[in-house]
Amino acid sequence: MSHRSVVAVEREDGRYDLSEVRGAILAHEHSAAFERAVAGDCPPIDRHTLATGVRVDRLTEYVDPGRHEALSVVSRDGTADSSLVLWFGAALGTGADDAALVSYDPTDRSDEAYLRGWWHGLTDGVGALADETIDEREALACLYERVDALRDGREVRFL
Repeated sequence: MSHRSVVAVEREDGRYDLSEVRGAILAHEHSAAFERAVAGDCPPIDRHTLATGVRVDRLTEYVDPGRHEALSVVSRDGTADSSLVLWFGAALGTGADDAALVSYDPTDRSDEAYLRGWWHGLTDGVGALADETIDEREALACLYERVDALRDGREVRFL
């Protein structure tokens, strides 16, 4: 599966142009290669426009938890805030729309790797409980509670 990320690039007027970027380079890579990818100048990146002129408070409306793995918001000065998409429905095998965006340090690959590992460990455990001991509602509540606990040092937004 290819990685898919929603990349929101701030314009001069303070609104954002959104693209879906798919390929080996995601928005968390602050490099000349990433800048070329956003500009569409760097194969093998697959990029297409999702929307233009979007207000900052509407960016998450374009994140599809079943399709996107990350959201990166790139400011005019080139800095980026990146969040992983944690889709609860996939974790439980239910297809539920519940999801969260959890921030990570885009300049530190180990931070992203830690968060992905933490999520997979959590969902494996909760999924096993959901198969045998607890119902879907209790499993979702457990995921919400554990993800919300990440607020200590990270931004957490539920979709």
